[in-house]
Amino acid sequence: MESAFGENGGVCALRLHISLRLFIMQLQPELLRHRQSVPALPPCDSEDKLKRKKVSTIVLAALIALTLAFIWAHSMRSIPASRAESLGVLARVRPFLEFFVGKGNATDHLVRKLAHFLEFGALGAEFVILIAARKHIVICLFFGFAAAAADETIQIFYHRGSQVRDVLLDFAGCCAGMLFAGLLAWLIRAVRRRKDSRRPPAAP
Repeated sequence: MESAFGENGGVCALRLHISLRLFIMQLQPELLRHRQSVPALPPCDSEDKLKRKKVSTIVLAALIALTLAFIWAHSMRSIPASRAESLGVLARVRPFLEFFVGKGNATDHLVRKLAHFLEFGALGAEFVILIAARKHIVICLFFGFAAAAADETIQIFYHRGSQVRDVLLDFAGCCAGMLFAGLLAWLIRAVRRRKDSRRPPAAP
């Protein structure tokens, strides 16, 4: 009896297997047509954000490298060449500077110091956009001070002299640029939040 039950059970299992195979073979064309009719899903938003973040990081890093190259290249110039360049700039911006410092007080020395302050301000803004977005403001300050110290060190090797107050001036410019970029980013976020709050809620 057990052998008969085993034979019957094996036959039933075989018939069930064959039936399932035939059923799957009949479903395959339908599944294929359904797969072809389903539209392709759009790329994931998170992947797009990662790609944009990677591209922006590369662009900012390249911009920082170019800014440092510009600053340090000017520090390698000789004193006569640097003075001639400052006098040329002074001739163009003298009326603007004298409006703030008084007539006769605009000098090439003032132009050089302002140029350093603005250069390091731009560098600080770039640092804060690249690094502070990751909540590492201390790293921004460290790199800003390191860049200012390196700039004055370069001037020693090109016989232009180096002073601690110049390092502090450059670092102050870097901090001013960081502050400006931080305030601008905060203002942009505030405007976006205000627009989002006025936007009507999406329909369910």
